[in-house]
Amino acid sequence: MKLKLPLYVYKLSYYFVGIVLFLGFMQRPAKAQSIVNEAYYDSITYQYYQQKNWKTLIDTGSWMQKQGLDYYYLRMRMGIACLELQKTAKAETHFRQALSFKTADAPAILLLSKSLNYQMKNVEAGSLFQKMTKEYQQQSGMKSGFRPVSAHLDIGTVNRGSENGLDFVELAGSEGIFGQEHFYHNNQFYDAGLYFQSNPQWLMYVGAQYISIVATDRFAYLENNLLLDSVVTSSSGDAYYYKITNDERLVDFDHQLTQKALYFQLQWAGSDRWSLVSSLQLFQAKRDFTIPDQKLETITDTAFYDSSTGSLELFETELSKTTFSTVAWKTNDYSLSLHGKYHVGIFTATGGLTKASVNDSSAFQINAGYQINPLGNLKLVHQGEFLYLNMDSRSSSAYRFMLGWRPGKRTSLEVDYLFGHLNNLSEQFSYIVYNNPETVSSRVEASASYMVSKHLQLQLRYRLHEYQRRYDYFSDDTDLETDYYTTKSNTLIGGIKWIF
Repeated sequence: MKLKLPLYVYKLSYYFVGIVLFLGFMQRPAKAQSIVNEAYYDSITYQYYQQKNWKTLIDTGSWMQKQGLDYYYLRMRMGIACLELQKTAKAETHFRQALSFKTADAPAILLLSKSLNYQMKNVEAGSLFQKMTKEYQQQSGMKSGFRPVSAHLDIGTVNRGSENGLDFVELAGSEGIFGQEHFYHNNQFYDAGLYFQSNPQWLMYVGAQYISIVATDRFAYLENNLLLDSVVTSSSGDAYYYKITNDERLVDFDHQLTQKALYFQLQWAGSDRWSLVSSLQLFQAKRDFTIPDQKLETITDTAFYDSSTGSLELFETELSKTTFSTVAWKTNDYSLSLHGKYHVGIFTATGGLTKASVNDSSAFQINAGYQINPLGNLKLVHQGEFLYLNMDSRSSSAYRFMLGWRPGKRTSLEVDYLFGHLNNLSEQFSYIVYNNPETVSSRVEASASYMVSKHLQLQLRYRLHEYQRRYDYFSDDTDLETDYYTTKSNTLIGGIKWIF
């Protein structure tokens, strides 16, 4: 790591040592000895700095602090040593302390911004940009004015297994009268987006998503039919006898469901400690539904044939018939959220509010969570988050657990587990909204990303959802009851990201 800083950051220590030695001999012997020791250890840490002996420098500096020796140059050297050893959270602490000794110090501000950037606290680092001189702004790697940051494209395929709905016996219930369910088939989806900046303190994102799914409305019912049972012939003619049958029917009506979404996000840092994330997703879903109905159908047929006159006697009866009609459905919904982050060393507190309309129903959500970097960098990251949702006066909640690991400079691995009642919840700053027809009880996701080059990153994600799929049936002639059965879906997502 090459850090181009003014020579006085390093060389002033020699002057500092000389001044301290001179003052030491002017004081009482005991006090002079203390100052001489301070000067000695200061020269030692500077020597370790020149030798790039980072670990020993940190150990010696920590010992000096325990002895009550703490000052600007020591913190700067220890911070740089921590950066070199990728202990970025520790480096941040040292540079903050250096600024407490020397307020508005340009090199300390520059190095603090670098330590924040290495922890992906980018807009927080950007809040320091205006405090830098032009020389240090150039060294920071940050730029003012519009510039693209990164762009991505993801393509996913959802496999819902071979179990496509229930058969007649399962769907119609114990009475075998009527049952209905709605389910989705395998599908693909696409999303793409662009991150860009107007200045380092702001980060914006705009993206779009498209989903197309074949949705099936399945019905199990009894079809009443009038069948000729027998014909009795006599001298006067033929008498016709009929029977009514109840034939089991299982019918499917397939419809195309499409969902289009636009997503906007704005991140802004109020300081190098905290930031806000506001986001808005606008999405439209539309499909047709098949609606069943019952009606009486009048049937006329032959009752008797008079052989002497050649005339027919007819009869009429009414049978209950199930008919189907199609209705169009479309909804325009949104999810609007505001989240905040506050950083203290390796710990980040998060929280947010979301107001949404999902399938034309109003929803309000509260998020509260945290992030911990146990190793003081991004090699190991843990996140936890509690989500509470109130929708149409009904409450539900969920909990999210994430663990990320970077085994190498180019590779990142992550496991993310969300469980609870997920329907109509939003996560990732409203980027994902669970507007599923099934009751979603858990989501497990594993992902791996690899930096092919400085600009190109590839990502592969696997996602497992567990659902409770609803179906309705008649337990008798009048009461429609609801039940559920468990099913799963497997999603595979491939992504490509270009970093400008």
